[in-house]
Amino acid sequence: YIFNLRDLGRIFEGLCLSTPDVVTDSKQFIRMWVNEMMRIFRDRLISTDDQKVFDDKLATILSAEFANEKTTAEVRPIIYG
Repeated sequence: YIFNLRDLGRIFEGLCLSTPDVVTDSKQFIRMWVNEMMRIFRDRLISTDDQKVFDDKLATILSAEFANEKTTAEVRPIIYG
């Protein structure tokens, strides 16, 4: 599968559908971002090796950019809706 800008747009579309009554703090918003990333990108990967690479890269980004929320963001399963 070749990813394109439409996939990136789908992530932002999902984030923009959030409402203040559901997403009340930064931890919930970052958790929703992780959900969207997994929904758009990870779910399309068929190889467990590729999924592992994705998980490792996502964990690296969470550690570097969202260290305070990393523990909350990594809770599985990610359920929104």
